[in-house]
Amino acid sequence: MKTRLAAISTLVAAVLCLPTFVAAQEAVTTFDQLRTRLRIGNTVRVTDTEGREVKGKLTELRDASITVDSGVPTTFEANHVRLIQNRTKSVAKYVGLGALIGGAIGVAMGMAYNSNEGSGPFDGAEPLLIFGAIGLGIGAGGGAGVGAAVPAKWKDVFRMPGASGNARASIAPLMTPHAKGVVLSFSF
Repeated sequence: MKTRLAAISTLVAAVLCLPTFVAAQEAVTTFDQLRTRLRIGNTVRVTDTEGREVKGKLTELRDASITVDSGVPTTFEANHVRLIQNRTKSVAKYVGLGALIGGAIGVAMGMAYNSNEGSGPFDGAEPLLIFGAIGLGIGAGGGAGVGAAVPAKWKDVFRMPGASGNARASIAPLMTPHAKGVVLSFSF
């Protein structure tokens, strides 16, 4: 009985500790590719070529323009858009993950309870269902709480060709026994 419980516990722990594969998508560089990244109703932040930024709901997406409603609908032509970012926050992701983990823990508790045959009022599949449902509820509730607490992030979905969001310039003094001056550095 104890070896069975230990094996089940080890299996549950191993599954919960498995790494997940996450791959970031590169920002697209043409408006016709935006349909694969955005949906009407998404919250977006659009920065034009003059540096002005508008944040709001995406109301229209065409091959050569995008319309964002931030209280007043604003349409941007494709050749005047430098950057489009999508607001990413999915409470559903945290609820689902919490429910999955909570359910797995609940089922493991039910299996542990079942391994002590005859020690309680339940037999068979009842402990699995009861503990699984309790774990599912607690996990989903905890996941919702975590999801509500996690701040939204902005993800680049469009970047004008040639525009770099990581361009940097720095200035530093240069003072050596043989020279004095300024060092300028640029990175793109």
